[in-house]
Formats: sequence, structure tokens, C-alpha cells
Amino acid sequence: MSCVGGGSRFEMKNFRVLILLAVFAVTPIFASVWSPPGSLDLRKLWREADVVIMGTVIRVDYAGQAKEDYYGRSVSMKQFQALISVQRWYKGAKPNSELNVQIRHFADEGLCGVGPCQSLSIGDHKLLFLNSSGSIFRLTTEVDSSLEVSDRVSSFQTNGDIEALTSDLIAGLSDSNRSRVIDNITLLGALRDKSASSALKSFLISSDLEERGWTYLSFLRISDISLLSDIYQFAKMPSSDPHISMIQQLLSTEVATIRDPAAEPTLEEMVTAKSSRLRFSAFYALRKIQDPTTLPVFIRGLDDADQNVRYTALMGLAETEGREGDWAPSIDLFQKAESKYILLWKDWWQSEVGQRAAHP
Repeated sequence: MSCVGGGSRFEMKNFRVLILLAVFAVTPIFASVWSPPGSLDLRKLWREADVVIMGTVIRVDYAGQAKEDYYGRSVSMKQFQALISVQRWYKGAKPNSELNVQIRHFADEGLCGVGPCQSLSIGDHKLLFLNSSGSIFRLTTEVDSSLEVSDRVSSFQTNGDIEALTSDLIAGLSDSNRSRVIDNITLLGALRDKSASSALKSFLISSDLEERGWTYLSFLRISDISLLSDIYQFAKMPSSDPHISMIQQLLSTEVATIRDPAAEPTLEEMVTAKSSRLRFSAFYALRKIQDPTTLPVFIRGLDDADQNVRYTALMGLAETEGREGDWAPSIDLFQKAESKYILLWKDWWQSEVGQRAAHP
């Protein structure tokens, strides 16, 4: 699948993991890891892969089982070999019309939430990110290297350019299969290419709430905040549909990645949301933008009902003001003596407000 000792990317990563583990507990029926669309980064996969292709699985052969050392633990791995009929080639040495891909898979399906369990079945149409060693091709990463995708492609002549992939993903938005349309919407977001905005906008008027929700997520992934107010309304909309709730939680998570100061007015609305997850993300985004005009917002956040939100608001004050030491405690210290650190900042704010009043 796909916390702040004074604040770092480590905190953000842990925040994502906690949410995703809670929301996407996978029952290992088919022993495959499903990584939430919002966590994909196709640009990173593109950089790491030797070969990127799109094609259909036409044969899968079991190649035995062997013990492997996996992070210091001996585990049994099943080995498979899949034959792919190549429809499109995007990167690397141009393959033949058919390509063999080796796959490894935990024999113990209970381990699938932490490692290699990607699977390929006959008839699957996939976007594949591969690494090669001579004539042997393997999936680039243990998750997210084998992705469902529409087989509708553009007239773009593939030449090893990522633009060809973008063009094909846009073409797939016209697929009659709703699931493949949603796949392509999320993959376009994962490409982080703003040129896809115009193609995605047609789904914003869709009566299909799932399509609209995945489209909003893709807009956040490509750092397009033009729809942030609409996204906020969608994220806080009451819903008993588990699929919509899942998308709302992903949207709430993704808000934390915003770094555009133009988003501040809506982020300041979001810090009052009913969802503590969304409040956390909005405060986290404001914290990283570090605009001194949002100091009053952080001060109000010190009284939030959720401790993680209070801590993030406090760290927003510290990072915006450039303070260290007791002004920016680790999460452990904060949890042990929260009132001490919050009072420190509240006293500072009272003094600051007094000084501003005396010297307007």
C-alpha cells in the first residue's frame, strides 16, 4: 500500500500510512496489494523504470516457489512468468510484440499488506513499469508497477516520450467501461501533468459521484487548486456510501500536500471542518506555506478538540515564526506536557497582540 519531531516529511508519510491502513484494509482473497490511487506517483515510477509498456496478459505460468531473504526474514515466494502482448511502448528499448515478465509473490497471503503481491491474470490490460536484466523483465516496485488501464489509445505515435502516455490516458477517458474510466482519471492525476486538466473537467458535471470524486483527487494531485472550494464541499458532504467516504478521506489526506498561498482562504475554512483528518491536513498545508497572516488561525487551532491537530497548529506557529527549542517540541514531549507548550504560545500571542495594538 501505500509524527513530527519538530516537523518533517517523515510526519507527513506517517500520517498518510495511518489513514491508508485504516481505510484500505485489504482482505487477501486474490493476494494482491491495492494501492490507493491518490498515493500513486507515476513520474517517480517512470524515472525508476527501464521499460514502460501497455499490454494484455495472454499467459501466466507458475514457476515454482523458493525461500528469499526479505528484510532479514526468510520467507517463501511464489514465482510466476507472464506473457504480455504489447500494445504500446513508452520507454526503454522497444520490445517485441510479446514480452515475458517475471513476478514474485508472497506464498503467505497474510503478508500481502507489506510487500510483493502484485498479480497478473489472463486478460488483464495493464500499464507496466519494468526493470530489465538482460532478457529478464521484472516489475519495478513491489506495489504500483502493474496498473489497470483502458485499452483505448490515441493516434499519438509512441516514441519513448511520457507525452504519449499522457495522450493515451486521455483517450481512455472515453472508454465505455466505467471502471477503466476511473482508472485513467486516477492515473492522469498520478502523472501530475496539468495539461490533463481540460480533459478531466468534463467529469466535474458528471452525475456519477465516484467519477467526480476521483476527478477532484486528480486535480489535487496535479497541484491545480482552482476547484479547491468545490473539493471542500465534496469532502464534507454527508454520505453513507463507503466508496464516496473512501474518496473523501483520500481528498482530506491530499489537502495536506497543498503549497500554493492562493489556497489559504479555503484552507482557513477547512480548519473548521467536522473531520479531524481534514482539519489536520488544512493546518499542515498552512504550516508549510508559512504565511505570517495565518498566525491567528494557528492560535485558534491550539484549542482544537484533536491533539494531533493542536500539535500541527503549534508547529505551524513555530515554523512560520522560525522558532526552535520549547517553541517547537517533538511530538513525544508535546504529548507529555501539552499545556506547557500551548500556554507558551498563547502568552506570546497575547504579548504580540498587545505590542501591535500599541504600535499599529
